[in-house]
Amino acid sequence: MPDPACDLGLKRKSARQQGRARKNWAVEMKVEEAEEQDAAVKRRRNVRPSASATARNKLEQELSASTDRWEQCSACGEWTSLGQAAEQTCQACSATVFRHTHKELQTWILCELCGKWRTIPAATARYAEGGGNSISWTCSLLRPGATCRTSANDWGATVRRAAAATRRVTCQSSADEMHLAQRLALPGDKLPIACSWSMEDVPSMPWLEYVPGRDTFIEADQLAAGVHAWDASSGEHILSTIGLTSEVVASCGPFILRMLELFRAGLLPVNRDGRASAGPIDIKAFLGQPEVAEQVRQAQHRRTIRLRAAGKPQQEGPQQLRHVVHISTDMRKVWIGDAEGDRTMGGRDRMDFAKEWRSNSIQSWAGGLKLADMPGARPNEVVSSSLSMLLAAQEPSLLGLVNEVWRRFAADQATRAAAERMAQATAHTHFGGCLGISAWNAYSVNIDYRTACHVDGKNMPGSYSALVILEVGPSFCGCFYMLPQYHVALDLKQEQPEKPSPGLGGVKHGNAPGLLGAPGNAMLHRSGDQLAGVHGNTSLWKSSSAAHRIALVLYQTDLKLCRSPFTSSSMQGVVLP
Repeated sequence: MPDPACDLGLKRKSARQQGRARKNWAVEMKVEEAEEQDAAVKRRRNVRPSASATARNKLEQELSASTDRWEQCSACGEWTSLGQAAEQTCQACSATVFRHTHKELQTWILCELCGKWRTIPAATARYAEGGGNSISWTCSLLRPGATCRTSANDWGATVRRAAAATRRVTCQSSADEMHLAQRLALPGDKLPIACSWSMEDVPSMPWLEYVPGRDTFIEADQLAAGVHAWDASSGEHILSTIGLTSEVVASCGPFILRMLELFRAGLLPVNRDGRASAGPIDIKAFLGQPEVAEQVRQAQHRRTIRLRAAGKPQQEGPQQLRHVVHISTDMRKVWIGDAEGDRTMGGRDRMDFAKEWRSNSIQSWAGGLKLADMPGARPNEVVSSSLSMLLAAQEPSLLGLVNEVWRRFAADQATRAAAERMAQATAHTHFGGCLGISAWNAYSVNIDYRTACHVDGKNMPGSYSALVILEVGPSFCGCFYMLPQYHVALDLKQEQPEKPSPGLGGVKHGNAPGLLGAPGNAMLHRSGDQLAGVHGNTSLWKSSSAAHRIALVLYQTDLKLCRSPFTSSSMQGVVLP
């Protein structure tokens, strides 16, 4: 009978070699059967994988001790008897033949409860698959005490850990080379435009989004060229944009980069100043914060003492909570205290003061001048904000940008009258603590902060606020400045897109050529007006955790109640061209 191996051109093995191969195969089959039996016992008794591995190794050692181990030489193909040794020299070609170890194969299996993929021994997976519909695998069978929330052997957790390690490396390299982006918007062949916007109903929703076809989208290069907008019904000027050179933008680098350094290190103060821009408040999460819970406990204690002294009945449990936790009608601010018992030093209700209300924690910090907290020991006095005191050494670097924006604003024919009114209002406050030569006495710095639909209620009536967007790191997308009453979206940023498009997910960005002296953009808006001042931001997308959108807002507040003059290192006196 012909030999199939010879027909195929293969070398026929001797009977002795075939016997040795069958002997090794029998040993391996016994090991595999033991693995499957151990896997079944582990599933029934929930035995740890380490116990199964120990039993398998013990069986393999027993089989190896009772039989000689034969391994095939990888050089010449001859079989060599190793006996109990770990290696042996091949008699045919003098090559070294090593003992092969049998490692347990791993495979992936899907949890039928949570849908997570996990790695388990292949023998265990074969047992589960061979059981038909009567046997199902869940995360609880992974090990004793395991649940679907366990991260061990989880494919998703492995991917997330690898991504987190990559992000840490990226953030560290970005922190080492942190600098202001020089991707300034170029006007190109754009010309300044004048617009007349018709006011419509203001949406009641707190969060705003850009809707193509409904909203007018104005791109960054057009804002750099210049935009003037008037209200169609009243004929009043409400908004304008001006150009800024790269030198002016870069001049504020020491302040911005130092603040960003403190932000990344978590050293900036927590801000819960009761701003409407923070959006709707999650009362359950807000009250769950340890410092807020302590304020509630103290307010309940003060109320209990007051009722006990007056001989009035006291309410315990959840009923007492509604007497000390008060939510504003817009659902964006919370006041914690005894409404009937907490009074200021002058006897006024503390709830009447806006500074007493708190909102969600926001990534926005105010600088410049403000009135001292009204319920405090020094009412009606002008003091520096905490940010100005924290960055006193770097704050003068803002003056170059502030002065340039004010000069352009005051020199423009459409806004010159407004600049004169703001300068006169500053003269009536009896102090000269403005920023540089401008009439703005305060500023805010927002870092990656999306504001809800709101009006800047602290601004002087009829005054303009200025907004400049700065970028650090890779580019961001979205966060348009929305005017919902006019259905207008402004792409305020310091970068020129390669293909201008208002789409949120498809905008591509690149570096603009000829950056030295190229204009950027700044916007001036009557953001404190009750109707024309309604504004907010759309959603913000960042390509990397190292990317930051920094918004610098300059505004004028009402400080007519100050009792004494105030001096500041940033004070230069208002100048009109």
